[in-house]
Amino acid sequence: NFYFQVVMKTQFRYPDRMLNCLKNVVSNDAIFFLLLEACESFDPCMIRRNQVVSPKQKASLLEYAKYPLTLKKQIRLYLRKIMGSKLLQSATGFDIPRCLKKYLLFDYS
Repeated sequence: NFYFQVVMKTQFRYPDRMLNCLKNVVSNDAIFFLLLEACESFDPCMIRRNQVVSPKQKASLLEYAKYPLTLKKQIRLYLRKIMGSKLLQSATGFDIPRCLKKYLLFDYS
């Protein structure tokens, strides 16, 4: 299944979550910010305690945690959740602008 939940919470509170795994990508800002874009939720308390991310990355995480997800992001997450791997094939047939299709598929090329 190509859909997976990206949540910036600790593995202690939420096993299989991303926050404690960031040490593998903290040196690559492009990957870090793509992960931020894919996040569904954040745990500000644990982000503040995190010792792995840089101060700049921590500030970005906390900034994202302050606000609700945009409607565009919520729709993408909803479609990915209900359609799963079928979204890959179905999105090309949607009668929506190409930029939105790319957004749904996390196509940043």
